[in-house]
Amino acid sequence: MHSRITTLLGFLSAGVITLGAVKADALAIQYQALNLADVTPGKDLWRYSYQVTGYNFQAGEGFDIYFLQSQYRNLSNPQPDNGPNWYVASSVGPGVGAPLIYDAITIVPDSTAGVFFTVDFEWLGSGTPGSQPFEAFRPAAAGGIENFDGGLTQVPEAGPSLLMAALAFGAVSFPLLRRKTR
Repeated sequence: MHSRITTLLGFLSAGVITLGAVKADALAIQYQALNLADVTPGKDLWRYSYQVTGYNFQAGEGFDIYFLQSQYRNLSNPQPDNGPNWYVASSVGPGVGAPLIYDAITIVPDSTAGVFFTVDFEWLGSGTPGSQPFEAFRPAAAGGIENFDGGLTQVPEAGPSLLMAALAFGAVSFPLLRRKTR
C-alpha cells in the first residue's frame, strides 16, 4: 500500500512539474492597473499597462483584449511603446452590448519581446479593475483569421514561479516518501 502511495505521489509531482513547464511557455498577457488623476468629476480614470510573454508573434499575428461596456468606457492611448512594429486600435465589437476591443496586430516578425502596451479608460465598476479576456489570432490557411490561444490577462507573479515550486516539491518530497515506505 505504501509503495502505491509513493508511486502516486511521484506521478502527481511529475504532473505538477509538467503542468508548470507547459504553463510557463504558454502565451500570457500580464497587466498592471494604475489609478490616474481624475480630471473630470464623476469620471474614474485608469491605465492598464500590458506585457505579452511566452510567445513571439509573427507578421500578421496579433491579439484582442475585450472590455465589458458595463464596466469600461473611452479606451484611448492604444499605440505600444515600440510604435511602428505594431498596428493598434480600439473599437466596439459588432452587436448590441458587444465588448470594447483593444486590437493589436504586428507587421514584423518576432516583435513581442520587451514591448509594453498601454490603454487608458474610464472605469465604471467599483473597486479596482481586474482581468479581461483575450484571444490571439493569425492568418488562416484558407483565408481570414483563426484564433490560436486565449485566456484572461493576469497580474504578474511576485513570488517564485509554479515551475520552481513544483521542482522543489518533487525533489524534496519524493525521495523522503520513498525512504519512509521501504
